[in-house]
Amino acid sequence: MGRAGRNVLRCLSRTHLCSKLVTWRGRLAQEHLKLVDGSGLSHLPGIMFRRFDWPLISAFVERWQPDMNTFHMPFGEITIMLHDVYHILGLRVDGSMVSTNLSTDVIRDACSVTMDMTAEELNEKCGTKTIWQGSGVLTERIMDSTLEAQRPFSVHYSAYMWLVLGGCLFLDKSGNRTHPSFLNELVVDDFPINELSWGSAALAYLYRQLGTASRKDVDSIAGCLTLLQPWIYEYFPCFRPQQGALTRLSGGAPTVAPGYMQWLYRFSHPRLFLGGSTDGSTRLPERTNTDYWMGRSMEIHRRALDEYPNISRERRAMTEELIVD
Repeated sequence: MGRAGRNVLRCLSRTHLCSKLVTWRGRLAQEHLKLVDGSGLSHLPGIMFRRFDWPLISAFVERWQPDMNTFHMPFGEITIMLHDVYHILGLRVDGSMVSTNLSTDVIRDACSVTMDMTAEELNEKCGTKTIWQGSGVLTERIMDSTLEAQRPFSVHYSAYMWLVLGGCLFLDKSGNRTHPSFLNELVVDDFPINELSWGSAALAYLYRQLGTASRKDVDSIAGCLTLLQPWIYEYFPCFRPQQGALTRLSGGAPTVAPGYMQWLYRFSHPRLFLGGSTDGSTRLPERTNTDYWMGRSMEIHRRALDEYPNISRERRAMTEELIVD
């Protein structure tokens, strides 16, 4: 806290990568499409936001408490939960743990096999930096040597999942590199990818990136912001775009996982949409927990102002500021 005046956070876009992945998936034969979609991850490139509300994200990062992994708000603490990951991104939140503890040599060998490049070729200069770095591999070179090359489908599958994970869930700040650690599950262990809890891994990674971004003098943020921004819209409706704009934030592409909008209309915030719930009923369900507790908080603050006219000027000003916040 106490970083007033810091520039708005930024993160380099992966829009171009996501568009390429969507196009590649659209060219698959039916039998290969079933295998890719069976991973439970193939929908991710198509739902990533193309534009973000950076001032809004920066404001929430300012309230992030790394020690508690929560946003510290005037009414208390709140955080992103696994059920939010499930509803917004459509990811599995149970299952086997994602582990990336293998040595650098093992991961480099897996990268070499996937990209069909020797260790010397991985260390070649591309511009001012090498193709391989411990922090990531050049994304364009991954594309060129796998998805855009005549390789067996097993290689295409591993590379596609590698790029989806690195370009949608576990983004770094570079904008042009993809971390190779996911090759552990894809190539080394050859573990069924649909049995892994990618939702909990993505949430833990976002927690860590929020903690890093909350530090002084940090000017960028990594992680899956397509999880963070819809979460803000869900729990803080005052920041949400006008009705009808939520599904258009990405320039026409769907912005959330399949089924999320139906859940939003029917259970979460039906009062914000004409027609009530999706079953055609005009009966309005009960308020969400967020609505309830925000209402309680506002009621307490306003009652304090009305019933205690003699409170000090400083306390009155503070209470009024809480209501505004």
